[in-house]
Amino acid sequence: MVPFTHRRRACVSDALPNGTTIGAYHLLHPLYRLSQSILYLAQDATGQRCIIKEFYPHHLLQRKTSGRLQPIGDVEPQLERERTLFLHEYNQLAGFRHRHLITAEEQLELPEGLFLRLVHHEGERLDQRLARRGLTTRELINLAHDLGSAVQDLHKADLLHLAIQPYHLLIDVEGMPKLSSFNYVHRRHDPQRPLAIQASPYCSPELAMGRTNHLGPWSDLYSIGAMLYEGISGFPPCYASVRYQYVKEEKWRDPLIPAVTLGKGRYPEQLLRAIDAALQMEPSARPNALQPWLDMLLPLTEKGGGELNHQTMLLKTLYEGDLAWCHDDMDGAQKAYSAAASHGSANALLALADLKLNGTDKPDRVMAAVWFQRAATLTEPVAMYQLGHMFATGDEEFPAKPLEAKKWFAQAAKKFFAPALNELAHLHLADEHDEMGMEKALQCLQLAAGQGEPEAQFILGDMVRDGQARKLKLQDANRWFNLAADQDYAPALVRLGEIYGRGERVTQDHHRAFIYYKRAADQQDLMAMVRMGTALVEGVGVSSNRALGYRLIEKAAEVGLVEGHYQYGRLLLGEDAGQRNVSEAKRWLEEAAAQYHPEAMDTLGKLYEGRLLGKANPQQAVYWFNAAAELGLPSACYNLARLLERGVGVELDLKAAHSWLVQAHQGGHPYAGKRLRALEKQMGLEPSRGRKRPRASVKK
Repeated sequence: MVPFTHRRRACVSDALPNGTTIGAYHLLHPLYRLSQSILYLAQDATGQRCIIKEFYPHHLLQRKTSGRLQPIGDVEPQLERERTLFLHEYNQLAGFRHRHLITAEEQLELPEGLFLRLVHHEGERLDQRLARRGLTTRELINLAHDLGSAVQDLHKADLLHLAIQPYHLLIDVEGMPKLSSFNYVHRRHDPQRPLAIQASPYCSPELAMGRTNHLGPWSDLYSIGAMLYEGISGFPPCYASVRYQYVKEEKWRDPLIPAVTLGKGRYPEQLLRAIDAALQMEPSARPNALQPWLDMLLPLTEKGGGELNHQTMLLKTLYEGDLAWCHDDMDGAQKAYSAAASHGSANALLALADLKLNGTDKPDRVMAAVWFQRAATLTEPVAMYQLGHMFATGDEEFPAKPLEAKKWFAQAAKKFFAPALNELAHLHLADEHDEMGMEKALQCLQLAAGQGEPEAQFILGDMVRDGQARKLKLQDANRWFNLAADQDYAPALVRLGEIYGRGERVTQDHHRAFIYYKRAADQQDLMAMVRMGTALVEGVGVSSNRALGYRLIEKAAEVGLVEGHYQYGRLLLGEDAGQRNVSEAKRWLEEAAAQYHPEAMDTLGKLYEGRLLGKANPQQAVYWFNAAAELGLPSACYNLARLLERGVGVELDLKAAHSWLVQAHQGGHPYAGKRLRALEKQMGLEPSRGRKRPRASVKK
């Protein structure tokens, strides 16, 4: 969480209305939502602006029309834990002040809810800055020094932050870092306090592996090093837990490419060596405090004595562009960034490209490509990757050129830009004219997975599972999925949930499946929301909470997930009388069926075959069963055969019924075998493995 003002306001559908009064403060507008809270820009009676942080864990509470929050089902124990965590930053840091820290200054417990007040600073989060234009060498050095000094003061107070990451860091309009989000701040000599920190690329190995007795200042140092690593590479380091598995369990090399390799020739060697020192896996191999590490950066400061120049001419110009961007002044931003670009700033060129893509209502992809190409000539790997992405996707204005995309992705990959290897693999797999496409893709994925790239690990797991990667030494698909899941890669978490839910080559474990789904749902993965919601409604692997389950599935359906359409429609047909709504169910099922969802088609067939719609419509039932059967769904094959066998809604056709029963039986339908044997006996046929499937002829 970072209080900030950004030119694009977040759309928070369940936020309090603008103008709402909270104590002595008036809410101006919501800034953005976090998993545990919503942040608002507010002001007091004198016009002084501040940030109001509302306690609102959206998975446990929902807002009523009155604006008050109410629990979703029986969640009081979880709510109390979240509430304690929410107030922890205020209770632990009351009275603690530092110019590079944003701490809660007031607690407001009101009938409207629980709130904290924080100081407002204008700027943008570090993750936004990194994605938009990155940081110059001087900015990286300034960040290391300023943030290091602030965290050092925390350590002197016997406190560890333990959640330092770009999302929790504001860069103000003068380029000063402001660290926030103290929910997890930890007293070093209080090992009994449980830590429920969600793993991230910025977590130290000892924190990620739960070795709380090994935590210390070196743990926060690792997080600072990880942010600087992202600043020089363009992507975050792989998770510490994955590094541990590669080195300790698989006996492979450390997947983390050293900073001295990634940044060679582009950044000062002292900075690169300091980053590598902070990212050592073993705590004992890192500097044991911030000061010895900061001393490694002394040769890079302006006067060699720890004094920094935050306002070089280039930085002043870049900050003018940043301020104009935040104030929605696109002309001012372009003027400032163009001035910085004229001095050879790759960061300014990236900002100009981003301006053309995201700073106007109508993106100008052609001009964005021009700016990216200029940045690429300055050996900027992010620009190379972006060019590859633009040529790979394309549109009417900027046609796709796969060969050009491959060229740029390959150049980025040579700079160790791991995400480019994933994209190269996708292009090789899509190239039907390349006989070696599969082999080239596998090579790219192995290289990317070797750098700890979770998407590559996930794809390799799928390839092993499907028998397409027999040359790999590691032939255990679940091990690949686990490596990606350890980095919170949502598709891998969902896949493992499905594997454990079905008991696919593992012992069936519905509770473990639910935990995987929840981890992915916490990242707003829509498929995970559907799976988690279904488990909550049915009480499978977890205590039943139908209200929360319905809400999760409804949310996924409203966003547009086809599986969400199907599951929500199915639930609206269920046994819960309070939720049953047949006409709404039909609408959601038809939405899914329009996207060729076979189970939705089959369910519509059952709906029309019965009388839930008021009157049976066997012709429509045949239509939907036939559509789903054509897609190979065993239950639809069986249902269509039933109607063909009896001539209901369709001309009686025992031959067609037999063919569809064969398909259903081969697909594993539990009742198809018995019905098939009875029909073959009736028709005087020998047992048959299958025949051509004729389309059903609907009665006129």
